[in-house]
Amino acid sequence: MNDDQLSLTKKKFPILFSFSQDYTGSDYNDIRQLFRDKPVLIFGEDYWSKYEQSLQSLTEKDKQYLFGKLKTLTKRIDEKAGWPHFEERLNEALAYRYLQKNGYKKIRFIDENTKNGRKPDLEILNANDSLNGLVEVKTIRFSLDEYAAVKKELETGKGRFLPMQVNKNLYKKITDDLDKAVKQLTYQGSASISLRRIYLFLNLDAGVLMDLIFTPDSDLQNFICQTKKTLDKNNHIDLKTYLLGGIPGEPKELKCKG
Repeated sequence: MNDDQLSLTKKKFPILFSFSQDYTGSDYNDIRQLFRDKPVLIFGEDYWSKYEQSLQSLTEKDKQYLFGKLKTLTKRIDEKAGWPHFEERLNEALAYRYLQKNGYKKIRFIDENTKNGRKPDLEILNANDSLNGLVEVKTIRFSLDEYAAVKKELETGKGRFLPMQVNKNLYKKITDDLDKAVKQLTYQGSASISLRRIYLFLNLDAGVLMDLIFTPDSDLQNFICQTKKTLDKNNHIDLKTYLLGGIPGEPKELKCKG
């Protein structure tokens, strides 16, 4: 892959490129420092084009709202501060575009600065602007060690993806995030709401993701599918799970039998 293929050029990615102009932090030699003068596209152009398209799909009002949040985060893009939130914000834009593809025409971000406690990320409106649906986006991420392994692999060809054991700790992390999402989606008790949905993006170790893709009956897949059934039965919440983690193009949806 040549240098041209590895860069976020202004011509190909005008919106993502604009964030690099606001980044003023130091270079910690870390692959998450993506938004510099010529940011490195670790997973190639196909991986990032979905975010560029999603950001371009926003209405002007929602674009300005999300841009304000994203531009604040680029000033402190590191492991514990800006980057995790920046990534989840990008996934919010992705969920926004998925809703548009599902035929929802009036979507908007919910202002977090509210006196009623933490609310979901997005709301869907009817033609008369009454509330039709609520959507929350959650992202489960790579660990710091896994990022280092990916960086070593790309730079030297001698590294390898570190294994992530699918165990109770990962299940707990997913469960905790989904529990928070349920509280955010059920703050509004109106019976007129026809949709409550969680978009769960899994940006995990490549080995775990390959397991999910090629082993439909994996423990993690069974866990997520059972969780999906429980959320639907107990809370009338629709869970949609997508796999990230270096998969080119659009995230792959994790499908459940039945």
